[in-house]
Amino acid sequence: MKKKKLVTLLLTGMLLVTTCCSCGKSSAGADSDPAQTDTSDQTSAADTKDTSDTAGTSDDAGERKSLSVLYTKNAISMPIAEMKVITDTEEECNVDLEVIEVPDEGADEKISLMINTGDLPDVFMEGVSASTILNYQGQDIFVPVTEYITPELMPNLYSILEDNPEYRAAMTAPDGEIWGFPYIEEMFGLVCNQGILSINTDWLDALGLDMPTTLDEYKECLIAFRDNDCNGNGDPNDEIPFMFRIGSSGIGSWRNNQSIGQFFGCWGQADTGDRLALVDDDSTVICTATTDAYKEGLKWFNELYNEGLLWTDFALNDEAALQAALNTDDCTVGSMVVFSIIDMVPAERRAMYSAVPYLQGPGGEYGIKDNISEMHNSVSIAITTACEDPAFAASVIDAFFDPQRSVESNWGSIGLYYVLDENGVMQWNHDAEMPDGIDTFSQLRTYCTPTRPAIVLSEYYDTVVAYPEDAADLYSDMTTVGFVEKHLNDTIIPPNMWYSAEDQEQMALISDNLYNLIDNYNAMAIIDGNIDATWGDYIKSLEDAGLNTYLEIVQRNYDAYDLTLDSILSGVEK
Repeated sequence: MKKKKLVTLLLTGMLLVTTCCSCGKSSAGADSDPAQTDTSDQTSAADTKDTSDTAGTSDDAGERKSLSVLYTKNAISMPIAEMKVITDTEEECNVDLEVIEVPDEGADEKISLMINTGDLPDVFMEGVSASTILNYQGQDIFVPVTEYITPELMPNLYSILEDNPEYRAAMTAPDGEIWGFPYIEEMFGLVCNQGILSINTDWLDALGLDMPTTLDEYKECLIAFRDNDCNGNGDPNDEIPFMFRIGSSGIGSWRNNQSIGQFFGCWGQADTGDRLALVDDDSTVICTATTDAYKEGLKWFNELYNEGLLWTDFALNDEAALQAALNTDDCTVGSMVVFSIIDMVPAERRAMYSAVPYLQGPGGEYGIKDNISEMHNSVSIAITTACEDPAFAASVIDAFFDPQRSVESNWGSIGLYYVLDENGVMQWNHDAEMPDGIDTFSQLRTYCTPTRPAIVLSEYYDTVVAYPEDAADLYSDMTTVGFVEKHLNDTIIPPNMWYSAEDQEQMALISDNLYNLIDNYNAMAIIDGNIDATWGDYIKSLEDAGLNTYLEIVQRNYDAYDLTLDSILSGVEK
């Protein structure tokens, strides 16, 4: 989306004042008092579903309500119904959350079957997206929730969207309705980074080499790594000068965080994870794997391959093999691209590596921002037509959007994953006693959290929770290489645009073949060379696979998204 001047957001449907109060605490610090709200001339948001005196106000009537909620479950997770964030929410909202667990493996098929057969929970806490909403639009499956996002019923979410109108805009479907609640995790733009190029500075120091600043200097370092017994184990042939892998096939980002996409910026256009970029004043969508920069960059990598400077297994696309090579008894890797090195090498080896500031090339500079939003999912939670009291369900969901509870839901529970310091700030519990079978904090997160609903904002750091230590390390590297200064605020193609069901179907038919062709050519070109002779056939194969249709769909939806976003933010019809 183009950069816009944000002005007061005019919202439709927000004049409704419900008789229902949220069970959650307002993130603005003020709980609403329904006794002070005049609702004599207003219609309750829940009237169409429940006209009893206790609709949405179970606390007032002393009645404990129940909601069936669906979660997807990792094999190492504890029972979701026993997780602290679930039981705490039940107590606060006087509700029984009847958890339906669906195993991660095969979850999409299971959820599709439930929807198609009408076997619906009251709330999908996971397993749905904007695509799901559009695929089943008009089939009386999901309930629009626009009218429930009020300061009385959902004070936490309402306050967040008032302060961040761009999120409300992204949540709004083409029909003007909001059909579900988002998952947002702000981490100072960390997720938009494609990965960090790191180099073994212990080896540089031993060889008397400086940190490289250009492609030529970088290649000289790799040659030195190849030609010397840098790890001193007596084997001059076990050093791997540069390690990366191609990236997983399929549409989407996170494909380049262990790959070479950012290098192509040195020839004028870096490659993004989803192979899409904006050019010509942010207006034209291109495929980054079809540019002259991509072609020239592949020639350079073919030179590196022929000179024995690359990990020989890069084309196998095997993350486990990459991880194993980084964890050998003797350090063997001179340089690598990984998203976060702290998660990839043994702790005692982390200090050996330093982030490489963006390299200069013959036509540009290393680096780019990926097409990833900190609103990871514009619809992560949805209320279904099976729910008898959607207003009450909305108020329960809002309880999860309390800042502290969102952090617990997203990362880990207080008392296990976190402890509170003297200021009430959540700190990583280094003395956590790991449950049986759990070895790392990453596994502990999976074990003790449902991960949804959750909204974590940058403003929570150091006031609600300490910035995660592994993330702080990565953010430091992102600053060192130049990402924060040069690309953090770049315009991107939003990953959560609302594609129609027809567009989604076309993109699904095209994408797998398209991305396989790109990845296969990438590997072939680097290994076999002969790029000038094969380039034309490669481009034709992409066009035959539907590349132009794919780009047209993205371009059309980007243009509409940009116009709609501008209209919503300004309150002016275009």
